[in-house]
Amino acid sequence: MFGTLHHSEFVLVNKLAYMRTEPAHGDIIVFNYPENPSEQFVKRIVAIPGDSIEIRQGSVYVNGEMLNEPYVERGAQIAGFAERDELSLRTVPNDAYFVMGDNRRGSRDSREWGFLPRKFIVGKVWLAYWPPDDFGIIEHFELHVPDPAGRKEAVVFVEVPG
Repeated sequence: MFGTLHHSEFVLVNKLAYMRTEPAHGDIIVFNYPENPSEQFVKRIVAIPGDSIEIRQGSVYVNGEMLNEPYVERGAQIAGFAERDELSLRTVPNDAYFVMGDNRRGSRDSREWGFLPRKFIVGKVWLAYWPPDDFGIIEHFELHVPDPAGRKEAVVFVEVPG
């Protein structure tokens, strides 16, 4: 998740965040890695159940529109890694998510191992506490994602810390 978080940074995770709400576009989550549940990963949700997801020439499209991803550092997009620059159109199944790291070049994510089943999500990243210089609430970004049903108005997801 380099860009938003750094290697060896310690964070607090809100394990109760999804008791009453579902994970949303832009949430930074901790989850048990589906291929080895004893490992935990931190990634950002880019597509939720019912969304269509596609990657063309390194740009991510959700429900037909390219995502504006201010959290992906310039030059850290996928370009240059042909097998990761493209992902054919697919629909996120019920009870699953498509997650990606902010450091697209170095991220092991849904492009590699597929959709993340809901049952593997541990919680939502909330606060960085180590090293002390990085102490603070983790910033979440506003993502504009078109409605998967194809209506013209967009659904706006605004995430607030916590």
